Amino acid sequence: MRRLLTVLLCLTPAVAAAQSATTGKDGYELFIQCDSDNSAFNQGVCLGYLGALVDLEAATAEPDFCVPADEPLSVLQRAYVAAFQSGGIPRGTSATAAALQILAAAFPCQ
Repeated sequence: MRRLLTVLLCLTPAVAAAQSATTGKDGYELFIQCDSDNSAFNQGVCLGYLGALVDLEAATAEPDFCVPADEPLSVLQRAYVAAFQSGGIPRGTSATAAALQILAAAFPCQ
């Protein structure tokens, strides 16, 4: 019985992490972090999230957007913030879906 309890206690964090990973990051939450002027942590989360999407997209066979290699991440950040401020992205949209839509509009492949 003790062994079973130990196994269940060890699995609980893994189940919680898996549930969190499947729900993903909310687009409005990322907008708040990207729009934050006073928090280096929030800026890092924003730029890291957008930068990771750019890297992943660049590795695909048929990318939906093409960000020039020398483009600063701050330009992507401003595009993300502007899209939310204009009301172009509805609340409840995942951060990934919002970013893909915004970046495809801002940096179309030619």
